[in-house]
Amino acid sequence: MLISMAADYRDMARRCLRGQEEAERRLGEVEVLRRELLARVEAAEDERGVHALARSEVRVVKACLAEARSAIAVSQHEARGTQLKVEQLEAREKRALEQAQHAVQLFRESEEFRELLEEEAVDGLIRGFEDFRRQLKRLCPEFDLSMLQPGGGIDEDEGGPEGPAGAEVKAAEEAAREASAEGAPEGVPDAVPEAAGDVPTETSMTAAGPVEEPGEAPAENPEVVVVDDLEVGAEAATTP
Repeated sequence: MLISMAADYRDMARRCLRGQEEAERRLGEVEVLRRELLARVEAAEDERGVHALARSEVRVVKACLAEARSAIAVSQHEARGTQLKVEQLEAREKRALEQAQHAVQLFRESEEFRELLEEEAVDGLIRGFEDFRRQLKRLCPEFDLSMLQPGGGIDEDEGGPEGPAGAEVKAAEEAAREASAEGAPEGVPDAVPEAAGDVPTETSMTAAGPVEEPGEAPAENPEVVVVDDLEVGAEAATTP
């Protein structure tokens, strides 16, 4: 009986030993699996950290995008305001230009403008006559310049250049031609000697009216000055 019990214990011990070995083998496998799982967990933690960093970067980018959009909206609003100001200034400039043109047109149609033109024409004629006298004096020093006054030396009954003044003018013309043939001074135009026969008198000036000298346009200067003054005044009046 003891022998059978000992054999049973030995069989039980062998079975327990085999069970222990099997349990140790399974424990080793479980330990290996646990290590693998721990490695996966660590990798997942690292990946989660990377994802958290990416999410923080995304939030930063979104904040920058929102700031950029707000700046764009502000810039667009300022651009619209600037465009409105530009349009207002262009309209104001257009109105000022129209007012200046209208004022210039009214002034051109006024009596004052015509009087200015007439005065300038008369002044130009007088200046041309004085220049002619100086040139004739240089060419013909012996010529009596007292006869070259408007209507000077002309009798009312003679009524033209056929009297003594006409003879003096013809003599001056011949002397001027001779002087020009010998050699006229530099800077004196060729038409000066021929102009001696066209000395203005009271009769000719009254009949023909104010005559402008060749090469002069006295009526242009006052117009330019007046137009500039009117435009400047109109712009100053319309500018706030």
